[in-house]
Amino acid sequence: MTEYFRLSRSHYYSLIIISPLVAIYSVMGYLINWNTAYKLRNGADVLIRVFFQFFGKYAETFYILSLNLVIISIILYYKREFSNSIKLPVLSIMILEGMFWAFCLFVILIFGNQLLSVPTSFSTFEQFYLSIGAGVYEEIVFRFLLISILIFISHKLFGSGKVYSLSISIVFSSIFFSIFHYIGVYGDVFSWQSFLYRFSAGCYLSILYLTRGLGVAVYSHVYYDILISSL
Repeated sequence: MTEYFRLSRSHYYSLIIISPLVAIYSVMGYLINWNTAYKLRNGADVLIRVFFQFFGKYAETFYILSLNLVIISIILYYKREFSNSIKLPVLSIMILEGMFWAFCLFVILIFGNQLLSVPTSFSTFEQFYLSIGAGVYEEIVFRFLLISILIFISHKLFGSGKVYSLSISIVFSSIFFSIFHYIGVYGDVFSWQSFLYRFSAGCYLSILYLTRGLGVAVYSHVYYDILISSL
């Protein structure tokens, strides 16, 4: 089990296991948004796409190519630490572990009578698509990127202790994560109750990311959203 926790927490195994989700989300997005005036996408996905608007009509192409290039490059970089072939049982258990943590989050929030879901105005196909997008892109933006940046600023630039830096990164990334859900056309109507519950969910997923890695956090987020959108 020690080897499983080490491997599953690595960026190498995490990016391998979320790559199929990125592909599924991309294909579903292509089908849903085909020949439509308004593009339905996860908000964090849209946030990343803003940086590619410089390329004009080629923005979509450069975005997809860049995303795949980054994922492949990181996988190849970390592969040096894992010279052996990919261990499929590790990937399988990571998927099951994601289900477990998603169910734990579901239980925690249902006792607070505040399940956090995607809008119910969408079809089942669209809800599934948005659930995958939320799990992948929100974890990349608010956990993988934002937490890393906050830890670097606090620990490396300001010399704060590791525990303090981790705590600050969890709190602030969770605040931004919660606020983000009130922005845009399909954003929630703000209330302090939903804000605090989203903040709590953000803290939960942040701790999960820091202790169990990006892959497990992504699948937990995806499973949670699929679970509550199906209720």
